[in-house]
Amino acid sequence: MYSFTVGSIAAIINAVVAILQFVLPNALVLTLVATLSDTHTAVTWSVVARSIQSSHWPLLLRSDSAVTKHDRLSSTIITLLRPIALTLVAIAAIVTPLGLYEDIQPSAEPRRVDFVRQPDKGPFGLLTPPRSDLGFSRQCSDGGGLLGQCPGTTTVIKYSNDGDTFNATIVNDDYDRRIPARLAELYQSGLSELDQPASVSSFFDIEWRWYNKHTRDNMLNHSYLVDSYHPITSVIGQSDIQLIEGLIVDIRDGGVGFRSHTVPATSDLLYGAEWSEDVLFFQPETACVDTNVTLEYAVPSEDEFFGRPTQNIVDQGGFAQISRQNPWDDGWYGDTQQDPKLRARAYRAAWTMNVLNMFFFNVTEPHTNLSTIGSFIGRKFSVNNTLDLYAQQSAGLTSLATLSLDPYNGLTDVPLTPYTYLNGSLVSNETYLSGSSSETSWPNPYDISTDNYTAADQGCSAFAGGDWANLTNIQVKCGLVLGPANKTRGSDTPLVEPGSVWTRPVYMCSSATKAIIKTVRFSFNRTQGSGLEGLAVISIKDKQYEGKGEMPIWGIETPNMTLDSITPFWGLVDTQMVHSVNLSTVQADHLYIPASASSVFNNLLNMDGGTDYMPGTAAPAVIWESAYARQDSSGLQDLSGRTSLALASMWKNMTMTATGTASIMDLIWTDLAANALIGTRGWLSSRNALPPNLQGSLRKRDETMARRSSLNGQVPVYVYQRMVRYRWVYGIPAALCLLLAAIICVAAIVAVTSGKSSIPWIRYYLNRLSAGRLLAALKVGEHDYDSDTKVWLAADGRRRLSLPVSGPVLGTVSGYESVSTDEQHVVEPKYDIHASPAGIRNRHDRR
Repeated sequence: MYSFTVGSIAAIINAVVAILQFVLPNALVLTLVATLSDTHTAVTWSVVARSIQSSHWPLLLRSDSAVTKHDRLSSTIITLLRPIALTLVAIAAIVTPLGLYEDIQPSAEPRRVDFVRQPDKGPFGLLTPPRSDLGFSRQCSDGGGLLGQCPGTTTVIKYSNDGDTFNATIVNDDYDRRIPARLAELYQSGLSELDQPASVSSFFDIEWRWYNKHTRDNMLNHSYLVDSYHPITSVIGQSDIQLIEGLIVDIRDGGVGFRSHTVPATSDLLYGAEWSEDVLFFQPETACVDTNVTLEYAVPSEDEFFGRPTQNIVDQGGFAQISRQNPWDDGWYGDTQQDPKLRARAYRAAWTMNVLNMFFFNVTEPHTNLSTIGSFIGRKFSVNNTLDLYAQQSAGLTSLATLSLDPYNGLTDVPLTPYTYLNGSLVSNETYLSGSSSETSWPNPYDISTDNYTAADQGCSAFAGGDWANLTNIQVKCGLVLGPANKTRGSDTPLVEPGSVWTRPVYMCSSATKAIIKTVRFSFNRTQGSGLEGLAVISIKDKQYEGKGEMPIWGIETPNMTLDSITPFWGLVDTQMVHSVNLSTVQADHLYIPASASSVFNNLLNMDGGTDYMPGTAAPAVIWESAYARQDSSGLQDLSGRTSLALASMWKNMTMTATGTASIMDLIWTDLAANALIGTRGWLSSRNALPPNLQGSLRKRDETMARRSSLNGQVPVYVYQRMVRYRWVYGIPAALCLLLAAIICVAAIVAVTSGKSSIPWIRYYLNRLSAGRLLAALKVGEHDYDSDTKVWLAADGRRRLSLPVSGPVLGTVSGYESVSTDEQHVVEPKYDIHASPAGIRNRHDRR
C-alpha cells in the first residue's frame, strides 16, 4: 500500500494547480467569446485580443500567431520558448516536491548522555549464568606432567624420584591457583584513561560463558573456577552482525567483540541516538590451499546397497605435478606477530601430506628429491579410511553432504604409531581404520605411520611443548578440510542413489586468532522493543591510527617456561610498564594470541572443563582445536551440515574455492566462540577493576565510582532528530528551469544594456500591435500610434467599431500600404519620427 509523504502530497497539489492553470484561462476565453458581438469599442477589442492571444487557443487552433512559416527565425525561437518554459515549470512544480521526505538523522554535534546496562532477553542472556566472584585461576606444570609453581604464587613444591617415577609433593597441600594482583594490574595497565577509551577490554575482561567450580586441594577447601562449555544455539545463518549477552558477533567477517552491553539512558531521546565505540575483538584468520587431490565415493549397486562404498583418492595434480622443491627449505618464519604466514604454513602441510601419501602408495621414493613419480592426473588410489561413516547402514549415506575435518592421515589407512606406557609396555599397534578390515590396503614399503603425519602437523603449527612461551610462538592450528560431496555420475538429483559416484574437494588449512581493537558504530532506537532489539551495529571497522606511535602496546608474559608448562598472560600494557620482569611487548594494531599448554595438549571444548580459568589465552586454542575436530566424535554441536540441509548447501557452495573454505573455518570458530565466551567490560566498568577475588573492599567503591561517573554522562552520542531531506534526482526539472531562467535573464540583461531593448520599445510595439488601435486606424484613417493610453481612450478608444468582413480590399488604408507576400511578408509602418517616443530611431536600420 502506497504511503503518502509530504512531498507526494505537495506534488499532487501542484499537479492540480498546473491543470487548473491550463484549463481555467482557456475556459474563460470560451466564456468571453460567448459574450462578444461584431461591434464593440476599440479598447474592448484590445482587451479581447489580449485575452485570446495570451491563452492556449492560438496554439491549439494553429492560428496566425502560432505558425512559424514566413516568420523571422529569432521571433520563432523566442516565441516557442514561452510554451516550452511554461511546460517545464509545470513539470518541475509537480516533480520537484516528490524529492521531499522526512528522515531521522543524527545531530551535527555530539551530546554527552548517561548509559545504563541493557540485558539480553534472548537465549544467550537467559541461559548465561551470572559472573562468579571467584575470578581467574591458573595451573602450571613442570613440563613433564607434574604440577609446577606458577609465576608470582606462593606454592611450594618438592620433587623426588623413587627410581621408577618422578613425584611432586605440594607442601601443606596448598596449591595456589590465584592470579597475583601485580600481574593482573600489569596486563590491564594499558586501559588507563590516557591510553584507551573506557569501552576497550583487556585480558581480564574476557571470560568463559559457562564455568564449573572445583575445590582446592587444601584444608580450607577453597573453591576455584575452571572452564566449561554448554552450547546455547548456533549463530551461523542469522544476521551478519548479532548482539548477544556480552558479545558482538560478526558473522560477515568472523570474530567476536567483547562488550557488556549498555545503551543511552536519557529519557528525552525521542528517536534514539548514534555513537562509536572502540571494542576489543578476537578475530579468526584462516588460509587454505587446494591439495589437488580429491576423495571419490562409489555407492554400491542395488544388490550391494548395504555394502561398504568404494573410496579412492584421485590425483588431480597433487602427486603428478607436485613441486620438487621442498617448501621447508624456504627458511623459517620471521616476525610472526607481523605476519604469521598462514598460507605458507598450509602449503607446507599440504605438500608434506601429499609426499607422505606418495610414499605410502609407493608412488615415489624417500631421499630422491621426488625425481621419479609414478602417478598421473586422474589416477585413483583405493583407500579404506576413517572418513567412511556409512557403518553398514544406509542412513550413513547422508555424510556425503557434510563437511569433514580430519588429521593429515585422514585420507589414508596408515597404521598408528606404537606407543608405550612409562614402564615401557606396548599399548597399541592397530591399523588406522574404522571399517571391518584390520589390514592396510597398500604394502607401505617405507613404513609410513601416523607419527610421520604428526611431525608434519607440528611443523605447520611451528611450536612444540618444549618451546618457550614467548611473543614469537603464536597459537596456530592446521588441519584437513573436506567439502561436501558433489555427484559426478548418476542422476541430477541430490539423492545418494545406488551406483552414483561422488567426489569431495580436499583442502589444507592453517588458522590463528588475533586480538584487535575495532571501531564499532552503534545506533539505538527505543521504539524497536526491549532487550537488545533496539541496539544495532551500523558498521565495524579496524581502528585507524595516525602512526605507529599511536598504536597500543601489547604485552605477553615470558617467564622462561616452556609451552607445556604454562598458559601465559597477555594484555594492553601502559608505556611506563614495558620494562617489567618477564614481559615482552610489541606496539602494533593487533596481537596474535600466543601458544600455550592448551595448544600443546590439543584440549577440546567440553562440559567437564579443564584445570584452570584462563579464557583469554586458552579459549582461542581450544576453540580452534574443536573447530578442526571430527564433528561426528567431538561431542560439540553439529556444524558439519549433517543435521541441516541449509548449512550443508552453504558449505557446498563455499568449498568450491580455497578462500571460501577458509571463510567456513572462520565461521565455525566464530560460532563456537559465541557460545563459549563473554565480555564483561562496558561503559559502567571501572578502568582499574581487578579480577573479583583480588578486589576485596575496593570493589564496591570502584563500582560506585563507575556508576557515579556514568551518571555524570561520559558517553558522547549523536542524538537522532527528525529532519526534512531531499532526493536530488527529483530536482532535475527544477534545475533545468533555473538554467533556462538564467539564460533568458542574461539575454534580457544583454538586450537592455546594449540598447536594443527598453521599456519605450516595448510600449512602442504594444501600441502598434494593439488590436483596438489597428482596428481604429483601419476605420478612421490616419492615427497617432504613440499617444498615451489615456489620450487614445478619450479619442479613439471609445469608438464603437465593427470587425472587418471578408471581401476585396479597396484602395489603401491611411498609414499602411499593402505589399505582395512574394516580395516581403512584413508590413512596415510609416510614421513621423518626431511623433515617436524620445530616443527611438527608425528600426529600418536595425533589421
